[in-house]
Amino acid sequence: MESENRLSGRQRRTTMNAVKIGAFIGLLSETYVNSALPEFIRIFSVPPSTVQWLIAGYMLVMAVLVPVSAFLLNRLTTRKLFTLAIGVYLSGALLGAAALNFPMLLTARLIQGAGTSILLPLLMNSIMMLYPPRERGRAMGAAMLIVLIAPAIGPTWGGMVLEVLSWRWIFILSVPMALGALGYGAKFLANISEKRDVKLDIPSLMLSLGGFGALVFGLQKLFSVSINPYLGPVSFLIGAAAICLLVFRQLRIPEPMLEVRVFTSTHYSLSTALYSLTQVIMFANFVLMPLYLVNVLGFSSFQVGLAVLPGGAIGALLPRVSGILYDRLGPGRIVRTGYLILAAANFIISRLSPETASWVPIAAYCLVMSGVAVILTPSQTHALNQMPRPWMAHGTAVLNTLALVGASIGGAVYVGLMGVRQQALMESLGIPGHEALAGGINFAYLMITFTALAGCVVAQFLRGEGRELILKKETP
Repeated sequence: MESENRLSGRQRRTTMNAVKIGAFIGLLSETYVNSALPEFIRIFSVPPSTVQWLIAGYMLVMAVLVPVSAFLLNRLTTRKLFTLAIGVYLSGALLGAAALNFPMLLTARLIQGAGTSILLPLLMNSIMMLYPPRERGRAMGAAMLIVLIAPAIGPTWGGMVLEVLSWRWIFILSVPMALGALGYGAKFLANISEKRDVKLDIPSLMLSLGGFGALVFGLQKLFSVSINPYLGPVSFLIGAAAICLLVFRQLRIPEPMLEVRVFTSTHYSLSTALYSLTQVIMFANFVLMPLYLVNVLGFSSFQVGLAVLPGGAIGALLPRVSGILYDRLGPGRIVRTGYLILAAANFIISRLSPETASWVPIAAYCLVMSGVAVILTPSQTHALNQMPRPWMAHGTAVLNTLALVGASIGGAVYVGLMGVRQQALMESLGIPGHEALAGGINFAYLMITFTALAGCVVAQFLRGEGRELILKKETP
């Protein structure tokens, strides 16, 4: 096995390039169906609350499988793990291209999510293994360029494909990209993992799968119109109970699947919470903005892709800057500023109407992505900088698990709130469906505004400069 100390500068660059390419492909597919959501609603005759699971389900599978990444990072070589992840993703792309109905399409998305659930922790863990603490802010900023630009341009990519081809080509065109990543990884990827003889605790895995799945499903049903009023609360309670049992088991077994004692670090806990909350806000926008542009303003799928592209470009440029600022200033002021930007941007969108000029939501979305980009790099880097080397894989897995749960919640909960408000406006006030949908989206964005303000309050407790914390850090 090659450690980072034995790698040349070129080997380090090519290794990082390989995992970045793999992560880009997986993260691109997070949102490349966004522009097609209205099309899927029409083709498969499913409501928005169902079609959003093409995104929420993708993120949920990632969330429940990322905990396994700590085990895989310890048991498999970097090259084998990369090949496994791309192979799983590739099988999902092939199934999506051949899907005959909505359940098949959703299954394909879940398989793709399973592959990406390995690629994202592999990217973050590679940074922590290859770079010393004082260089991680800059390196994480460069990685966040991938993490943000891929899902940001996903709708544009999907819209461009739909403009000239059928929706199946969104999946078909993923195949050569995945094959290219496999070839590059086989040639240039170095083994940088530190293999350990760890075992996967199956009861912990089952509690993770059932707990997080039931929790997000229950939240979606709690905040949506449902024929069975008990389904949401019961699912939520079952999920919460399973997660409590999962935490209890991790504290009792000698080799936990997830080392939950990472939360004994206050700054890790706060940074992880803020990072996850930002994912909630970002993915709520990923689902709601295309629905608003298509159904309220009458954009085509291609126009939706172009409309969100400026926000994606701005969001892609800022993570590196915020990473450099983190290395100099620490996380507190940067994260608070980001949440204030998010609160202002989402409040602007909550006040829009069908008569609003089309440039206004586009500009507001640019502000949303700016706020997201300002927050993600400092909060993630600050969280992982608290981890000693033996816990790095666990710290990465816990962080990504909670972030992906947040991403799942972002789509599920706020689309549910949109639907509840839309139905109330139609039934109670007799407002036409077109205007009621606009009102539902406005209400969802108002709730997102309050969420951003809550994040700003939590960020007040994130104090201290990154360099000082790194120097004073103690190994648990």
